[in-house]
Amino acid sequence: MFYRLLYITFIGTSSLFASGGYDNGTPAGKGNIDLDFTWNPNDIIEKGQSYVVWGYGLTNSIDFHGYASHEASTGNDQIYWGFMKNFFQNPWVDLSTAYGIRHRKEKYTPISPNCFIRLNFPILIK
Repeated sequence: MFYRLLYITFIGTSSLFASGGYDNGTPAGKGNIDLDFTWNPNDIIEKGQSYVVWGYGLTNSIDFHGYASHEASTGNDQIYWGFMKNFFQNPWVDLSTAYGIRHRKEKYTPISPNCFIRLNFPILIK
């Protein structure tokens, strides 16, 4: 019973604050680095992935960003890199677009345009 409750609590709350595994549309800010890691040790989850997502702020609204991943089910490795431009930001939402190149299965693929949306739920303090 305790392990079920722990599992439900972890799964239920982790999705609220998740940011790893995808680029979220929020720029890192000039000179800052954002890193997110997910690890599937020894490919224990058959359809899982291990990956790192990065972003480096060239300016306050432009990032060099990308990811590197390993797919457990196929054994494929891939890497994506490109530039992301944040064009709208307020306390509730961040909107960005990006252009990049993905290398997968010995093939390079341009990916454009990407659209990133991040919804923020700020805590209002009175």
